[in-house]
Amino acid sequence: MGYNKELAKAAQAAGVCKEWHERLLCTETVEGLAALFFNGIDFCLSKGVPSLEYLRGIPRDVRNAVNIYVDEKDLNLGNGGRAAFYGETEAVAVYNGYHSALLYATGDTRLHVLATGNAVVTVDAFDRSRVTVEARDSARVTVFQYEGATVETITGENPGTVKVVVKHKKTY
Repeated sequence: MGYNKELAKAAQAAGVCKEWHERLLCTETVEGLAALFFNGIDFCLSKGVPSLEYLRGIPRDVRNAVNIYVDEKDLNLGNGGRAAFYGETEAVAVYNGYHSALLYATGDTRLHVLATGNAVVTVDAFDRSRVTVEARDSARVTVFQYEGATVETITGENPGTVKVVVKHKKTY
């Protein structure tokens, strides 16, 4: 597989610290690398590591198994934890009950989020992504909108809480 060595090299070129570089080199499973990705999401998204081109080179089933989606069409998910959307992904994410999620929309992603019940969802929207958000019941959705991203809120029956925080910068 060798993803760890390639990612460590790219991260080192982008200025990753020695500790995280060593973590990358020592992590040999895709699940472990995905955990590092999500735990270091601020570095990854601000430095473009891994790149969209690199992600496109990883088999779809491998990426999707760890909730990293690239150029997906008609993707439906929900009640999961963390997910990152790259390229030209078009997705609907539905959360209900007491579920929570952290979502990251990049590139030209089109993401529709519906939260109901007591769900709590946070979305970071970057680049040219377009995020549509609807919250119902006691659900809460917070969207951090970075430069270039577009956010639309929908108010329907029994609206929940939607908060859009506009960030006046490109990334973290």
